[in-house]
Amino acid sequence: MPRVLHVIDAATSADMLQQLAMLVGEGDAIASVGRPPEGADFDVPVTAVHSPLGSAALCALRMGELARSAEIVHSWSPAGRRAGEVIARRFGPGHVASVPCCPRPERLARMVRRLKQCRLTLTLPTRIGRQTAVRAGAPEGSVHVLPPPAAAIDEPESRRRSTRQALGIGDEVRIMIAPAEMRRDAGHRYASWAHAIVRQIHEDLVLLLPGGGPLERSVRFFAETTSYGCEEIFSGSRFPLPDALAAADLAVFFQQRDVGVAALVAAMAGGLPIAAAATPDVAECTADGRAAMLIPRSDPGAASAAVLKLLEDAPLAKSLAAAARARAAEQFSPALCRARLEEVYSAALRQNGP
Repeated sequence: MPRVLHVIDAATSADMLQQLAMLVGEGDAIASVGRPPEGADFDVPVTAVHSPLGSAALCALRMGELARSAEIVHSWSPAGRRAGEVIARRFGPGHVASVPCCPRPERLARMVRRLKQCRLTLTLPTRIGRQTAVRAGAPEGSVHVLPPPAAAIDEPESRRRSTRQALGIGDEVRIMIAPAEMRRDAGHRYASWAHAIVRQIHEDLVLLLPGGGPLERSVRFFAETTSYGCEEIFSGSRFPLPDALAAADLAVFFQQRDVGVAALVAAMAGGLPIAAAATPDVAECTADGRAAMLIPRSDPGAASAAVLKLLEDAPLAKSLAAAARARAAEQFSPALCRARLEEVYSAALRQNGP
């Protein structure tokens, strides 16, 4: 493996941080543009580099010692990409940028222009995302698929007991978890909506909302409007994601568009039955619904019906959980994703050649 400098910042998405934490190599360095991110799921060593005037470009110039020894700079956020471009231009390493999903058309157009202007290698989590970028004009050799890694949960029963005990929830209560980061279009209001509707039928159901995100305040406000806000638990960074998943009985992802799939594949690897909106990335990751119950986007009725079905049809839930676990082991194992990342780095080094 080449020597890699990973570049992040405090606003790096949880999706990207989760992937970086599982893919970082033993000899790699991680630098943050300004203060580093915080959270229970990202506890790897990070060098925080002062960002003068909040400028990622000026911050990049302060990363000289780290940058000079790197053969690849791998950026994981918009600020990281700006710093990575300066590092690549000034110090000469190949530049890889990873994004959690294919950007919206206007942002994709800007990214395509950067791909053409710079020796930049882009990774997306799915084949459909790559196809969309190529159709938008991205050079085929510059865009690669890097699946998000996910591992089976170690000692799931022990984690389940300890997490539920910490939450004060007994085995008689069923937990529905919405583990995606609280960002625009992630669909947490549909999770709250579905919980409130199904809660009128099943009194033993609570909603767990771990982590946080830029829209956490909005998600909390909407939860309170459902009349069941007291049964929707915002656990923040109290538990690592594997612990929260182990405590749950089903997972939901009701996003309105693709926003990232790392939490989805983590839930699949955890063997949870899943209900999700049928966005392109989700459909690909779940084998077109063979490893999850897929529903139309922005449809609270369908979301509620899917949750109810998983709660009341135990054989179906068990079958979907087994399919999800098998799909994750086959397509998203950390070993497979690390091997794919090595191929991406090799391509970036070739592209960076004379």
